[in-house]
Amino acid sequence: MEPVTEVLGKNILLVDDDPSVRESLKLMLCFDHHTVTEAADGQEALRLFSGGRYDLVITDYLLPGMRGDELVRQIKRLVPTQPVYIVTAYLEKFANGAEPADAVLGKPLSLEELRRVVGLPVRRITRTGLSTAGDAVESARAKSDGWVNGPGTVTGHDRVVRQRRSYRRWGIND
Repeated sequence: MEPVTEVLGKNILLVDDDPSVRESLKLMLCFDHHTVTEAADGQEALRLFSGGRYDLVITDYLLPGMRGDELVRQIKRLVPTQPVYIVTAYLEKFANGAEPADAVLGKPLSLEELRRVVGLPVRRITRTGLSTAGDAVESARAKSDGWVNGPGTVTGHDRVVRQRRSYRRWGIND
């Protein structure tokens, strides 16, 4: 039986007060199969974060009402392990390395850099059943050799090769 591959992107909360910046980042992220929820300020972001579950939060530094670093602190109080990145045109403010964010990225952010920091979407292999002993052996081998992280989630080299093939189909050279 041939496995079915589906692309699973990350669930991302994107916070920026500039609608054009939000839209361009959202388009880039959605192209790579990520799901993006948008917030225009820190208060809206906290409300959405409290009611949802996100793999990553990306926030601007200068936001109305609360700066991005304060938003990061509040999110980290709620979920200390939550990955949060700040995107800013003011990198010099973070030169001392004391920022609460997991990463600080400079604006403008290129598609290549965004892909590098967000990571490739996860591909999940779904089997409706193992039809042969060979399928069972193949499945067990995949889980033991480091290419599968958890039940049915393909990671590593296989994921990168498939993603590159997908990009090439759309005429994108990585």
